[in-house]
Amino acid sequence: MIHGGGWQDGYAVDHGVYPLFERARREGFALAALQYRLVSDAGTSGVHPPVKAVYDDCFAAIRYLKEHATEFGIDSARITLVGGSAGACTILQLVLKDSNLLGIAAAYPNMAQTTLDPQLMRAWLPNLRYGAQAFGLSWDEFVRRRDELKPLIDAWSPLALLEKADPKRLPPIRLAYDHDYPGGIYTGTGRDDSVHDAAFGYHFLAACQRLGVKCEMTVAGKPVRSSAPVAAAVSPDGRKVVSGIRYSVEAGVQGVGDLHYPANWSDETPVVLVIHGGGWTSEGRDGFAGVAEFCARDLKFAAFNIDYRLASSETPWPAAGEDCLAAARFVLSPRFAERYGLKPKRIWVLGGSAGGHLALWTGLSLPSEQVAGIVSISGIADPQPDRVAHPARYRFMTGAERPEMSPMTLIRPNGPRILLTHATEDTVVPIASARNFENAYRAAGNPVSLYEYAASVEPGLAGHCIWRLESRSPRQLIDVLERPIAQFMRASAMPTRRARPQVRPVTEPQGGAVQPVRIPQGAGTFEIERPRPHLGSQVK
Repeated sequence: MIHGGGWQDGYAVDHGVYPLFERARREGFALAALQYRLVSDAGTSGVHPPVKAVYDDCFAAIRYLKEHATEFGIDSARITLVGGSAGACTILQLVLKDSNLLGIAAAYPNMAQTTLDPQLMRAWLPNLRYGAQAFGLSWDEFVRRRDELKPLIDAWSPLALLEKADPKRLPPIRLAYDHDYPGGIYTGTGRDDSVHDAAFGYHFLAACQRLGVKCEMTVAGKPVRSSAPVAAAVSPDGRKVVSGIRYSVEAGVQGVGDLHYPANWSDETPVVLVIHGGGWTSEGRDGFAGVAEFCARDLKFAAFNIDYRLASSETPWPAAGEDCLAAARFVLSPRFAERYGLKPKRIWVLGGSAGGHLALWTGLSLPSEQVAGIVSISGIADPQPDRVAHPARYRFMTGAERPEMSPMTLIRPNGPRILLTHATEDTVVPIASARNFENAYRAAGNPVSLYEYAASVEPGLAGHCIWRLESRSPRQLIDVLERPIAQFMRASAMPTRRARPQVRPVTEPQGGAVQPVRIPQGAGTFEIERPRPHLGSQVK
């Protein structure tokens, strides 16, 4: 038995353990309670990360029991691990690292934390602040350095370890949680998020079911037969979010997304796939949740905000593209309609920065009749000028030259409608990337608009020049971007009633007032309200 206490306190034999010893004697089995170094002791021992000290001590104790099984009168092949909270997390680490190297017969983790990744924890339980102590950090530093520490975090997160383990060598696992939820489904926000929350179990159970690992779960003593998606509480205006929806098996723990419903939705509500940026190697759907909320709240679209496999030496291109394409196909599938009540015949695809590249690549990889429109916000539309400016960004994307990653190679006649937005002073992705794509797409006879604007449209903008300065988590788009995106997507939602006309450049209007610019876009037109000309902005 391995005690809890957040790896910061607790003792192997306290008042709660003595009844278990008595029960063990009555029922004819032995009970060994393990004491281990706390994370505060790890520094003096030179162990890093501190949670490794806990693991090492428990591993050594179990190995000692197995080596002295005859002396203790126990069967070394029938050792089962039980424990709670942080001790339960350690149990999962022991059976999953090196695919159950100790040969544990069964594991009974009670109220286990199944991940130490702050990004996942914040997605599941927004108010929870846990796990930083395992790495000797404060919570704020833990969150800030998450991307840098991701390999180390994965090395100690049960959910990540599960993905690498051999299912045939793992023992049966039985998860248990004390909290019950209305209808058996975790309702997320609107209450205190607990370090012992069953949300940890639901996600771990889903991964076990996908990977073929023997795993059971009980909540408040009741068996959980399947891992239902985790539904967030309904907002006061009637919007709701269903989070943790799996769209891909191949993508592993990152093949999930959150579905944002608008108020008063129906099966005909349009759906937009929302793809986060981060140079293909960092960030996650949390960082783009504000964009998904904007689509649901202001545009009345349902928004499927996804994670995808980040580029690394283990998952180079085309992993990210394949995941986004799988997510789009999932939204268009009968399974999506049956489970989530939305029946889109066409899909919108929207992304920013590297996500803008993925939005273009995904939308242009689908049949045109399945795509209602594509929005690329400061996206890498043509990788060539960006590769010249930022070659290190492509180390996991291309290796050798991979022209097929470029949306430019997917341009064909009769393509879907596209809106590109880009700040002229963007220091992250050169605007030439958008301009090159616009020219090539228009030359193929396709409807495309490039919305250029100056960083001076709002004081203090820098980098991509897309986020409101006062917004943090979730981040919000600046007003000058929300308007053209809203106008484009609302117009693109109009039913097609006539042939799509050739898109023509729009000439620069005179005067200093804000002026609507009407641009031909298939069925009818849409208006983009442009910034004042004295800001140096233009709409094409």
